[in-house]
Amino acid sequence: MTEQALDQKAEPPIHTVTSSDGTMIAYDRVGQGPPVVIVSGGLNQRVMFETLVDLLTDKFTVINYDRRDRGDSARIDPEKYSLELEIDDLAAVIAESSELPYVIANCTGSIIALFAAARGVPMAKLVIYEPPYGESEEGRPDTTPEYLARLKALLAAERYDDAVLLFLKEAVGHSDDFVRRFRSHPAWPMFNGLARTIPYDHEILGDGPVPTDIMNKVSVPTLVMQGGLSPQWQRNACAVVADCIPDGQLVTIEGASHVMPLAEVADPIIQYFTT
Repeated sequence: MTEQALDQKAEPPIHTVTSSDGTMIAYDRVGQGPPVVIVSGGLNQRVMFETLVDLLTDKFTVINYDRRDRGDSARIDPEKYSLELEIDDLAAVIAESSELPYVIANCTGSIIALFAAARGVPMAKLVIYEPPYGESEEGRPDTTPEYLARLKALLAAERYDDAVLLFLKEAVGHSDDFVRRFRSHPAWPMFNGLARTIPYDHEILGDGPVPTDIMNKVSVPTLVMQGGLSPQWQRNACAVVADCIPDGQLVTIEGASHVMPLAEVADPIIQYFTT
């Protein structure tokens, strides 16, 4: 997730590209300079990253896309969803660049980007914010079969508000106070509209522990960002990811949690991409 005021302003023109299975992927292209591709995370779509986009466009051409079944990208058959197709989507968006792009990814979008890099999808550098790996023994919320059954039942009944609440509390581990404040966010209806995508992010995550064999194959220079206020299990996982990537670095954004602080990450991202 991200912090985003969602101010009203003129929308850039929408571009599209067709992925490997024929799914149409929508994206914006704004700014000037080397290309940067943004990959969103759970309950995200591209409009939620406008703050970060605005801070990057003086130095970069930012390609900000909606993952499949989100925003302006095409709807899909949930039964045919896979991480491999998400990787193909990112590869198709990257292929729209005239030169090797930088990539920024958030939460489960980080997992897509890491697997893509391990598969050899071309990138100049990669910045990821808190891929949601972790060990349940260290306190990570355990997405049990019982939880997944309740989630699917709520989605089948179109109880999207309840499904999002269940996800935030039991899968992400947010406190009741955080969820109450989050529910008053102007974008709450948008989160509800993305509730159907929650099972996709669970599929991306898998069992939870860091797949070290995949991380070892990431040859792209990678900056792993973590929030200083994130739980210890989350920070432990970020450290493992950074350690496993041959050219990986770890940086802590003080005062931040798992919600990606868009304004605060802009300067470290710019510095990493320009040095």
